[in-house]
Amino acid sequence: MKKIIGLFFILGMLLYANIVDDGVEAIKNGDYAKGIKILSIACESGHADGCSRLAILYGAGEGVKQDFDKEAQLFKKACDDGDNIGCYGLGNIYSEGIVVEKDYIKSIQLFERACDGGLAIVCCNLGVSYYGGLGVKQDYFKAVEFYAKACDGGDAIGCDNLGNMYKEGKGVKQDYSKAIELFSKACDAGGTGGCTNLGVWYSNGEGVKQDYSRAVELFGKACDAGSAEGCLNLGVSYAYGTGVNQDKDKAKYLFSKVCEQGLENGCEYYKTITEEDEEYLLKSINHSWARYLVGILALLILSAYLFSKKNEKIKNILTGIIIIPLMVIYWYIDVSKNGGELFATWWKAFKLSFFGF
Repeated sequence: MKKIIGLFFILGMLLYANIVDDGVEAIKNGDYAKGIKILSIACESGHADGCSRLAILYGAGEGVKQDFDKEAQLFKKACDDGDNIGCYGLGNIYSEGIVVEKDYIKSIQLFERACDGGLAIVCCNLGVSYYGGLGVKQDYFKAVEFYAKACDGGDAIGCDNLGNMYKEGKGVKQDYSKAIELFSKACDAGGTGGCTNLGVWYSNGEGVKQDYSRAVELFGKACDAGSAEGCLNLGVSYAYGTGVNQDKDKAKYLFSKVCEQGLENGCEYYKTITEEDEEYLLKSINHSWARYLVGILALLILSAYLFSKKNEKIKNILTGIIIIPLMVIYWYIDVSKNGGELFATWWKAFKLSFFGF
């Protein structure tokens, strides 16, 4: 009889095996009433992941009235039943002091429990906490430990952060080769920080043979994945033509994109390259005007010379009324925009031609 009861219990669990997925699917399709009902049944039936997903909905107020007390209760139930997301969610509640007294020690304990359960992103967050002393005493060795767990669990940011620890020699012996290996792993896993860091190393020739083309490839990969830092470095490469043909228009576009993403360096680079373009254009215009005025002056001087054979008075009028004001205008434009270099050259040639000194 006991065996029969046991079989019925296992059968019941199998029937409920996909109930959480059904609830999630209903919510994705916009049927919150159905989804919440299914998740509630799943939670009451012992599916801890059903409780944690229901908690998320109550915390966000999606499909139900926002209720932080209910969220905390559901995360606790999920955590007690062994769900890592439940422990992580409950840890956040203690960390932020939502409906409970703020308790960093309790939150760290819950995060560590979630990390030990295999939630790699939580391991990475713990590493960040220990690295910066956020809610815990700063401890680089602990940071390395949790970054390593995160990286081993497939978290790209964890690998990137661990790479930086090896690069800086914090919590571990400095090891550029290990850092490069970790940055490569992070990049291969889709981590934009890893691609950007690796690109910088190839660009600077730090720890690897300098390779600008490889750097551009890595910056491009990071930029395409949405990294502002990747786009910034790619823009610099285009601006100076390192590893790629110089293209200031492309660089300006990338700096503008980065600036819009809120990266201050992008705004500074955009301003600088725009001012350089404007200055170049202004100088080009001024040189064009200068050449134009020189041509007019030469024509008028020639006219004055020809008229002077017949009438000395006409020569004086042309020189005094037309040539001298044009020289003044030319001098003003050149001095205000080019420092007077063109006028000085012209005046020296003029004196040599007409006065012999």
